[in-house]
Amino acid sequence: MNPSLRRLSGLLLTASILLNSVQAELDDPYGVLIGTPSSWGLEDWSEDLGIGGSWPHYLVELSTASGTLQAAIDLSTTGESNQVRWRELDLEESDFPEITSLGDGWQELPSHTDSGASTGGALDYLRHPTLLARLNNQPWRNADDTEPLVEETNPTSSTHRYDVPRWDALFAAGVRKAYILGEAYSGLNGVHNVHQNQGDPEGEHSDSNGIWQDGAMILEFNAPRMVSARPIEGTSRNPFLPLPGLLGNLLRGPGSFGASPLPMGPIRPTVRRILIMTRFQVQSDYTDSLGGGYFVDSGSRYPGESARAGLMKFYGPFASTSEVQVELANATGRPTVYVRYGGRPSLSLYESALQSKRNGTLFQRLYNTSGADLYIGIRSSDPTTYDLSVNFHP
Repeated sequence: MNPSLRRLSGLLLTASILLNSVQAELDDPYGVLIGTPSSWGLEDWSEDLGIGGSWPHYLVELSTASGTLQAAIDLSTTGESNQVRWRELDLEESDFPEITSLGDGWQELPSHTDSGASTGGALDYLRHPTLLARLNNQPWRNADDTEPLVEETNPTSSTHRYDVPRWDALFAAGVRKAYILGEAYSGLNGVHNVHQNQGDPEGEHSDSNGIWQDGAMILEFNAPRMVSARPIEGTSRNPFLPLPGLLGNLLRGPGSFGASPLPMGPIRPTVRRILIMTRFQVQSDYTDSLGGGYFVDSGSRYPGESARAGLMKFYGPFASTSEVQVELANATGRPTVYVRYGGRPSLSLYESALQSKRNGTLFQRLYNTSGADLYIGIRSSDPTTYDLSVNFHP
């Protein structure tokens, strides 16, 4: 069992103040464990019987050329409360080549303020451009305790046994290789701290805060995805719009993240990978330049807004120099939210353009590296109403 299990005591501090005046980094090397899963599941744990310590861990054993190595992923303080928040992100085949090109076993990576940390394979939940692009309208799950990972499987038993059915099902579906990022055990025979490793408030764990050292699991499956080998000529369009057509043609522009392969050409198999992120509820989504946490009580909120058909409505400037979180709720129609730094967006000038879901919601996170003010534009082909909120710290 991982000897450095975390404790929660002392972490629940007031969330309205600037936290973490001093930042450090992980004590042991940061890197990635690569191998074929041979076993997985929640460790034997029962709060009532005192089995498993303060934090239940999901334990994954990987077969590698150097033997069996272990990863321990923290999940919660109990099966009922304070469980981690989590996301599952679908990856493209070309994502994270610095990791997926490595051989199996333990591979150390540059991290925190090391030279090359941002390009050498290290993860940063708040800054990595690939992670931000793959969020794809997905906020943290279990934010309101409605999607817990740990579930009680025998509630009538006095031992109160728990499992993690979501992850059990993923591994059982045929994971041929796992890439698990985190901090090495002191003996380099496994990894722990496989979760966000920044944003802790001042207290027991704030000395481990740091940028470019977040932990996660990347799971690669046996069953491939089937995708278009190439787009049919003349069909490139804005990838954030689910349907082709006039609006897609209008929104095509230099701010796009690339062409979408619809309508599809010949079909080919491609590697299927997902990335699983976790963070403790006490950790912040907003950090300073060394990973110290801020908590944003409120940002700029615009309830009951409306925009005329075909016209872009603007908001800002917002003096954000780091993370920005944009949320749209209760939208009628399907408005598109445009974001640009340094000036108002247009149909051809924007950092990103993301269309709201059919149920009238949108979630987007960005990281500002330009130092310029943020501007937001909202446009719909039909009259629209919505509630907009923009959270950030300056």
